[in-house]
Amino acid sequence: MPFLAASTINLHPSLVIQTLCRSTKPKNQLAAMRILYVLFAVVFLLFQATSGSADPIFPDTAECKNQGNFCRAGPCPPTFTVSGSCHGGLLKCCSKIVAQ
Repeated sequence: MPFLAASTINLHPSLVIQTLCRSTKPKNQLAAMRILYVLFAVVFLLFQATSGSADPIFPDTAECKNQGNFCRAGPCPPTFTVSGSCHGGLLKCCSKIVAQ
């Protein structure tokens, strides 16, 4: 069987592309899917929480952070000492050890 060159088939490239790209779904179903993608994006952006915004503000946590300290669940790092509590006593407030 001889090899057929592309010029002997007589298929216009634009017809081939249109045939390959043609969707089998109805147009109204495609429009509904586009709307669902947009609605999903809007709902995602509306309910997206910023970092730390879901935590309630405890008075001891605010006091610790206002003094320039930080809260930690475990022990304070070696150059820091425990100076109070955070999150209602669940965490430790760590402050820098001041050299005398």
